[in-house]
Amino acid sequence: MFNFSFFRKKLPPSFYLKGRTDVIRVHITRTAGTSLSRAVEFNQPNRHKENPKHHFARQIIEKVGAVNWNAAIKFSFVRNPWDRLYSIFCLKIRKGELEFENNQSNFKTWLIGEFAEMESNEYCYTHSQFNWLKNFDGIVDYDFIGRFENLNEDVQTLSKLIKMDINIPHVNQAPKAFSYLEAYDDELEELVRVNYKKDLELFGYDFKRK
Repeated sequence: MFNFSFFRKKLPPSFYLKGRTDVIRVHITRTAGTSLSRAVEFNQPNRHKENPKHHFARQIIEKVGAVNWNAAIKFSFVRNPWDRLYSIFCLKIRKGELEFENNQSNFKTWLIGEFAEMESNEYCYTHSQFNWLKNFDGIVDYDFIGRFENLNEDVQTLSKLIKMDINIPHVNQAPKAFSYLEAYDDELEELVRVNYKKDLELFGYDFKRK
């Protein structure tokens, strides 16, 4: 069979701003990354997976090398882990990627399944934000890490850092049947607390903090 992929144009990596290689974004799922992409032009991902929308830091380092990684301005955005996980679930419901309805028991079933997936998949998209951000030495070292909860203010800080005007819209919101606080029972709340312990330590999030 003829391999047309041989002739595909190699796209510049989606973690770079268009026309720049001095700024790297680690785009963690459900942290307003799509909104930011509407405000600042990044290189486009493609559907063939050679240039995906999301990269873990270690994947980027493998692609660009440690020298280029260290030389670049690096940034990311994070989100309350309980809220982020529920947002992922709601988005998958909206896109029809899950067969069951959006309710508390189904969310629990889904998330427990994701915890199992994380054990075998180093790059599972529901992994902790620490896992997304860490380098091969297990260190999180960035020029700026903003917060989903402080998006407008933190985007202004980012704007000064990368010397670009940024006017952020908020897009790709997943409709929620109820607050994330209502989506968790005590058991599931504790499972997130254990599995995302480094997120809580690094970023100071708690279950009741928005």
